[in-house]
Amino acid sequence: MGFNAKTEYGLVALLELVAVFPSSGILQVSQIASQQNIPDRYLEQMMISLRKAGILRSIRGPRGGYQLNRSPSEIALAEVINCLEGDTISAKTHTAIPIPIAIGVKPNNSEAP
Repeated sequence: MGFNAKTEYGLVALLELVAVFPSSGILQVSQIASQQNIPDRYLEQMMISLRKAGILRSIRGPRGGYQLNRSPSEIALAEVINCLEGDTISAKTHTAIPIPIAIGVKPNNSEAP
């Protein structure tokens, strides 16, 4: 199953946020966009969708940005895909197979250890 560009970019952005989660890190859209070569405005739309779905929280202010709203182990891949692509995975599958987004994957296309 291939992902559309919106979903792929959204997943990459989430992986960047997973990498800074242990330090309660906050990343700005411009930081993620430049690191991953994603258009800022396009990425901002995805981040808003993920925030509305409760996956991300936004922090206001000059040092604001986005951070995960909960632990990466509590965010299911199906939840993210449904948020970005629409309800493509049934709710039954979504709750039956909670695949955390952080398992064995690192940002910047790095190999897992």
